Amino acid sequence: MVTHSITLWPMATGQPQTIGGKLFTEVTDLFDAETPISAFVLARLKRDAEKLQAADAVEASVVKSAIAAYEWKYDEADRWVKNSIALRQSAVNYQNAAVTMRALNDFKRARDYSLLAVDCAPQDTEVILKAVNSLILAGRFSDAYKLAVPVRLLSENLDGVCNEIEALHQTMAELDLTEERITSEMEVACDVATKNRVRISSVEHFVSNDPDGGNSIYIPLKFIGDIGIELKLEEELSSRLVQDERWNPLKLSIEFCYE
Repeated sequence: MVTHSITLWPMATGQPQTIGGKLFTEVTDLFDAETPISAFVLARLKRDAEKLQAADAVEASVVKSAIAAYEWKYDEADRWVKNSIALRQSAVNYQNAAVTMRALNDFKRARDYSLLAVDCAPQDTEVILKAVNSLILAGRFSDAYKLAVPVRLLSENLDGVCNEIEALHQTMAELDLTEERITSEMEVACDVATKNRVRISSVEHFVSNDPDGGNSIYIPLKFIGDIGIELKLEEELSSRLVQDERWNPLKLSIEFCYE
């Protein structure tokens, strides 16, 4: 069994955190909080973001995008992300934009921003690793592999990811399972989670190589919650996937798992 696990919230920096960076981290830490914060704390975070505006409009925009994502205000988060990028195009800014999009279960946009970060820092293996993970989240395993292979020997993590993608591709070929199929089911699952305001906190990819020939791919989508929410999400997901004649959970099983 081969496993690849991606946790979604690490902020992108390679330098000492600024006041804005610390505030952004404080907000993103809330994405995995088991209980909602109080209106008082939320109001304080918004005040701090406004105070930051005069000192650094870029970082203020980044923080405001994260706050909007926490509140599930997609359009507002998107507006502040675009504003921060318009003011400063940098690898860190693009990576933080990817964090905000992942917090909204928008893995496609997160992938796009992560790739723009690589354009800004093409030799930075940590930036490349985050982009590779974003590509995997979006179901673009071939693109992730192409990005990682040239620098796999420069990073133990990247080399490990390449090995995992190779194993995944082998099993996909044996199952006649395409990336498009995995992407399609992932998009449905993300939509189900988003409509229920459930934030996917981590994604794993398990390749099960059964000696009896029952190979399969299992992708658990983890979230902070309880069994009641898990059952509700599972019911909604299966009710949508069953309408697709290509759905075969014996080959590919994408499931919600609370933690």
